[in-house]
Amino acid sequence: MSTQREKIKELVELMGANPDMEIHLCVDSEEILENCKWTAHKIGKIEICPWYEDGDRIITNEDEIYEIVYDNLFDIEHEEDAHRMAQEVVDNCKQVICVYTFAG
Repeated sequence: MSTQREKIKELVELMGANPDMEIHLCVDSEEILENCKWTAHKIGKIEICPWYEDGDRIITNEDEIYEIVYDNLFDIEHEEDAHRMAQEVVDNCKQVICVYTFAG
């Protein structure tokens, strides 16, 4: 199986050979939409950001990560300890390259 880097290299090569073509990411939506196998997406933005999984979703915004972690520390007696702990979680999030898409 190809790595993500190999797939990106393949995409860059195809873009170079076909500079006028649009790029659509086709997301497997079989589990989400009953009548559709694929949903076409376009790239909206690409950035390096923190990656935090809270069990239900993935959050890539530092402020949102901080708020979620802080709100879940309601049993911490001292507020400054809760702030410090929430900031430590944000600071220790792994950094990833995120490609954000939108249906298009």
